[in-house]
Amino acid sequence: MDDARGGTMKKISVDMAYGELAFEEAYEIATGAAARAKGLLPDAMTVVAWYDRRSRRSSPEIGFSEGQVVSWEKSGASRGADVRVDLEGGQYIFLCGSARKH
Repeated sequence: MDDARGGTMKKISVDMAYGELAFEEAYEIATGAAARAKGLLPDAMTVVAWYDRRSRRSSPEIGFSEGQVVSWEKSGASRGADVRVDLEGGQYIFLCGSARKH
């Protein structure tokens, strides 16, 4: 997946046997991991799109299609996401971008 500037989105997988994460916990882990990947402080990154596999919910809520680039991913990339964080094998997926842009 490309980011909004046409570059390649950095992909991070975090698998640390967290078990069932609450959304808020997953959000904090994702923004921290994205910030570390960019060499920034955790509050320098924000989530611009996400997917929760268990509930099959996403934000923005504009579609899901297994195995394809889905609408929430396209929206996140167009909103400045440049880091994708997959938690616990895709239990949650967060697309993060610089907080300064948002």
